[in-house]
Formats: sequence, C-alpha cells, structure tokens
Amino acid sequence: MSFTQMWRLLEPVGRRVRGGLVRRTPEDSFAVETLASAVVTVLATRLFLELSGYPQLGNETLHVAHVMWGGLLMLVAGRLGLAFYGAGVRRLSAVLLGVGFGLFIDEVGKFVTRDYDYFFRPAAALIYASFVLLYLSIRAVRRLTPPGETALLLSGMERLEDAARGTLRPDQQRAALDALDRVAASASPHAQLARRLRETLASLDPAAPRQPGRAAQRLAAARDRIARSPRQRAWLLRAVVAAAALGLLEVTGTALGVVAVGTGVLLAGWSPGPDFPVTALQALGSSVAGTFFLRGLWVLRRDTADGLRRIGTGLTVTILVVDVFAFYFHQFGATSGALTSLLLLHGVRSLRGAHPPGSTAS
Repeated sequence: MSFTQMWRLLEPVGRRVRGGLVRRTPEDSFAVETLASAVVTVLATRLFLELSGYPQLGNETLHVAHVMWGGLLMLVAGRLGLAFYGAGVRRLSAVLLGVGFGLFIDEVGKFVTRDYDYFFRPAAALIYASFVLLYLSIRAVRRLTPPGETALLLSGMERLEDAARGTLRPDQQRAALDALDRVAASASPHAQLARRLRETLASLDPAAPRQPGRAAQRLAAARDRIARSPRQRAWLLRAVVAAAALGLLEVTGTALGVVAVGTGVLLAGWSPGPDFPVTALQALGSSVAGTFFLRGLWVLRRDTADGLRRIGTGLTVTILVVDVFAFYFHQFGATSGALTSLLLLHGVRSLRGAHPPGSTAS
C-alpha cells in the first residue's frame, strides 16, 4: 500500500477526530506552564543531585527512583484536573504535570540502556529532544484544531464559571464578550444561545484585577522600554546582528571540520570516529540555520523586518535542531547556549513588532 492510499484511508478518521475535539484557548490550556515547569524540574534535579553527591532513597536492596515520584505527580495532576472546577486548579494541575514529566524524563538514560545508566551520554540530548517534541505537539494541536464557533461559545461559558467563583478578570470578560459577539453574528445554530450568554456575562461585575508579580512587571517594563526607546531597539538590534554573525562563524568552522574529516576518510583512509555521523548531522542543521542568518544579514539594511524574520527563522532552527546535537556533545553545559538563543529569538520578535515590513533600521 502506497503512502497516498494510506493517507486517503486515514483522512476521514482524522477529520472525525478533529471534528469531535474542541480546543481551549492558549491562555486556558496552560501549555506554557507545563513545558516551563518540566524544564525547570530537570535542571533543578540535575543541579541538586550534582551538589548533593547523588544520594539514593532506599537501602542495599531497594532504590526508590525519582521517576516514581514523577509518575505519582502526573497521576495527582490528572485527578485534580478531572475532579475540581476552576482555572486555578487547572493551572496547578498543569504545573504538577510538568514537574512529574520532568522527574520522569530525567531518568531516560535508565530506560534505554541495559545497565540502567543514568549518565548515558545521549540522555541530555534525548531530554532536550523530548521538550522540543512537546513544544511542537502543542503547536500542532493549535494548528490542527482551529478555534471554531463551538470553542468560542464554550470559552464564554467558562467565563461564567469564573464569575460564579468570583475570579473573572476584566480582560477575560472582554475577550469572552468578543468571542460571543462573533458567534451571535454568525449563522451558527448556537447564535441565539450566544446572545443570551452575552447578555448575562455583560451584566456581571468582574473581580478586581490582580497585580502581576515583580518578575512579570519587570519583563513588561523591559518590553515597554524596547518598544518606546529607539536607543534600546538599536542596542538590541546590534546584539542580534552580532549573534547572527557569530552563528555564521560557528557554522563555517563546523562545516570546514566536517569537510576536512570527510576528505581524510575518502582519500587517506582515516577512521572518522563514532561521533562523526552526529557531527555531520549537526553541521547540516547548522548550515540551514546559517543560510537564514546570512540571508537575514544581507537584506537587513534595506528591509529590517524581512531581515529579522530570516534571522528569527535561523534561531528557530538552531533551537529546534542544532541544539539537540549540542546537548549530545556538551550535556547540560549546552543549557546556557539554548537559553541565549531563546532570549535572542524573543528579542527578534520584539524588534519585528517595532519595524513594519519594508522599513529600514535607523
């Protein structure tokens, strides 16, 4: 059976599944909380074990691995989300789910080796790759299940739940009213229900807005400074350009090394070593990222927005592909590089918002 025939057989099943799934809005799904808590848990666990000398809970016969605590936390998270109402409970459930998954995936080295090797060299790369796949799955769910009229209607109903619990925020009320207006103005069979829900929701008084934490306030203040200050934007743009140039140099060095070793293998009969295939794959990913960096730097002067878009794509390729191999070679020492790429990507997106298409950097 060809791939095309298989796709035709599975396509109706996929349409039926997608038709029966109603996706929550990104704010209500708490996917970021799950992913962030998982990443922090792995880093905190590795740091704690390193500083404490890898203690073990048990005796000469028994060893209670932290993967068991991870499984228990994932079970608790599932039960909380199923048993209780409220966005606060769902947020707690999402955090516990991430912590549990982090404790689980941290021991991946034991799962894939015969001798249960926690320090298995590719473990760090496998952990990072699992986070990349989790992120991509979140994005895939958003793309495959676009918010329809049913999702908009249910989001309005959930705001009534928040109002009943006294936790309805003004921004949530406005967003829900906009969603219900869209359903009410459509030809949906739920239009009348949407209008009645809107009347009820509009008549309710939201709770007092909650003040964000200090970290959120500082992040918002930094964004405002970048958005309002040309000088701040100029410094951030220079940092992005410098990072793209350094990325090009690194790509060039890696590619030259792979070419040199490959030439030696073909002409001189060198032994490439067990890590050469991984190095070659890393060089391939780096070359793709470097192509975007080069093109972005080339067009940056005449079209800042397009140049930033290409540099952002190069950073995305670096984060999703190249850094997987970096974790293979450098273990968790590659964390700083991955975090730097994430910060630069966030900076690129902030700059793109300040530079309309066709504009040039001043």
